[in-house]
Amino acid sequence: MAIKFHHIYFSYAPKSPFQYDALHDINLEIKQNSFTAVIGHTGSGKSTLVQHINALLVPTSGAVKVEDFLILPCKKKKYLRQLNRKLKSKKVSAEQKQRLAFLKSIVESGAAYKVKELRKKVGVVFQFPEYQLFEETVIKDVAFGPKNFGVSNEEALALAKNALTLVGIDESFYSRSPFELSGGEKRRVAIAGILALKPEILVLDEPTAGLDPLSAHEMMEVFANIHRAGTTIVLVTHDMDLVLRYASDVVVMKDGKIVEETTPQKLFADVKEEYSLEVPAFYAFMQALVQRGCPLDITKINTVSDLAKMVKNLKEQAK
Repeated sequence: MAIKFHHIYFSYAPKSPFQYDALHDINLEIKQNSFTAVIGHTGSGKSTLVQHINALLVPTSGAVKVEDFLILPCKKKKYLRQLNRKLKSKKVSAEQKQRLAFLKSIVESGAAYKVKELRKKVGVVFQFPEYQLFEETVIKDVAFGPKNFGVSNEEALALAKNALTLVGIDESFYSRSPFELSGGEKRRVAIAGILALKPEILVLDEPTAGLDPLSAHEMMEVFANIHRAGTTIVLVTHDMDLVLRYASDVVVMKDGKIVEETTPQKLFADVKEEYSLEVPAFYAFMQALVQRGCPLDITKINTVSDLAKMVKNLKEQAK
C-alpha cells in the first residue's frame, strides 16, 4: 500500500485567533514496503504529517491517498463541488487552476475512506503507547482491537497470542494485569495490541522514547522483522542512529514543508547546517576511516556487522 500526499495543507484552530498553519503544500509518496524515516527539528510538522495517514487528522486542503482510500477535508461530493467552484473562479490564477484540476482528478479516482477499514490497514504507535492500556488482563487488552473489528473471540485470542510472541511477551504474562508490568513490558503489550490487527502500514511516532538503549534496540528489531515480513513502516524520530540503521528512505521536514527526500547514506554524507541534524556517531567513525585512507563504500554500510564484513573483505583483497 503506497501512501500519497497531494497538495496537503493543514491548520490547527483554523479561522480563529489561534490558527497555526502546520503543513504547507505537501506532495509526497511513501513507497509500498519501504521503511521511511520522517525527520526534522521539533515543530517541523512530522507528527502532524503522519497522523493524516489513518485520518487521525484530515487535511484543511488537499488529499491523502492510501491504496484506494481518500482522506479529504470533507465528504467527497462536497469537496468536488468546492474544487469545481474554485476552478470556475476568475480570482484563481492559471497555475492554481492547474493544481486544482490535478487534485480534482485524484479525488475522482479514489473512494472516500471508511474509518474502520482504513484503521485496520494503518496502525499507529504513539509516544508512550502504554498509556492506552485499559483491560484487566494482558491477553484481553491485546485481543480487544481484533474483537472490535468483528473478529470472533477465538480468532481474536489467536491473533493476540501471535502478536505478543512477536514482541517477546510469553504465556506467563497473559493473565496478569497490564498495570502491574514494568514500563518496557507495558510498551510491548501496547504495541502487540496494534500488531494484532495485522496492519499493512505501521506508523511509529518516537517509539523508543523513554527506553534504555537495550530495550530500544530490541523494540526496533521487532519492527525491523515486521518490515521484512512485508509491512510498510513510517518512522518519526529524532534519533539519527535509528535512521541510519533501519530506514531505506528519509523525508526531511522544516517549518511544515518537505525540504529533502533522500536515503540515509546520502543525507549523512552531506548534512545541511539548516537541518540541525546530528550525524550518527557510527557514520562519523566511518567517515574518519575513509579520510585516513580506508577505501570503504559507506553507501553499503548500515551496521557494525556490515562494517566488519567490508573491512574483512578489504584485508583479504590486500593479501
